[in-house]
Amino acid sequence: MGIVSLFVFKTYYEAVLGLIIGCCYVIFDTQIIIFNVEAGRKEPFTDALSLFTDLFKIFIEIFKILSENKKEKKKD
Repeated sequence: MGIVSLFVFKTYYEAVLGLIIGCCYVIFDTQIIIFNVEAGRKEPFTDALSLFTDLFKIFIEIFKILSENKKEKKKD
């Protein structure tokens, strides 16, 4: 998808899509954590690491969006 994305997608749209996917990961992982706790399986370190990586991905995508907006403002 690397070469195709140069012609089809812009970085801004990829970042927005990544942000949406990251939010879905947070929702999914939270549901898995709730299910595991209700079933009696508690793994706080693994659960925290899972949510941390999801939130880190969201942070990176927000950073990409903000940097693209800054580049567009410099062009104008």
